[in-house]
Amino acid sequence: MKKMLAKHTSGGSQGPNSGQNKKKNASFQKTLEEIQKMKLLPCIVFAFSRQGTFDLAEGLDPTIDFTDGYTKGLIRKFIK
Repeated sequence: MKKMLAKHTSGGSQGPNSGQNKKKNASFQKTLEEIQKMKLLPCIVFAFSRQGTFDLAEGLDPTIDFTDGYTKGLIRKFIK
């Protein structure tokens, strides 16, 4: 997935707004952690720009788990 995102992001997290992007990603991460604690994942997230979507996805903490074990099994079965 990171390779796919790298194709679509042309330095979006660099430049004059990089500090702003880090703050947004940290805030987004905290929000997702709260949603996870409340057992409300998976959820749908909207961003107002394509680049914003990629920036948020790229900044996700890999420890966030969007599916439970049962759903993971269904996904694996579907892919096979």
